[in-house]
Amino acid sequence: MKKIFGTNKLKVNKGDEVVILCGKDKGKKGLVKIVFAKSSLIIVEGVNKFKKAVKVGNGNSENFLIKERPLFASKVKVIKKAHKGAYKKKKQEVKD
Repeated sequence: MKKIFGTNKLKVNKGDEVVILCGKDKGKKGLVKIVFAKSSLIIVEGVNKFKKAVKVGNGNSENFLIKERPLFASKVKVIKKAHKGAYKKKKQEVKD
């Protein structure tokens, strides 16, 4: 697929509920926020967090910014699809 279209086709989409298979957050569940198809990375809500120190103004005080880091799509398993059957609508016939 990558040779034909230039990107990877992932089985994970935005809004899917996934469970983490390995790493420090193994077993945690979350929703997919962002998908980077070209690099096969995803960002899951509430998983793989890190703390970054950010200086505020000219003073010596620091605040901490908490963000989620991306992880590989192969390290997660889809539990629940976001749009399962949402685009497949059956036509209803009107009877008189």
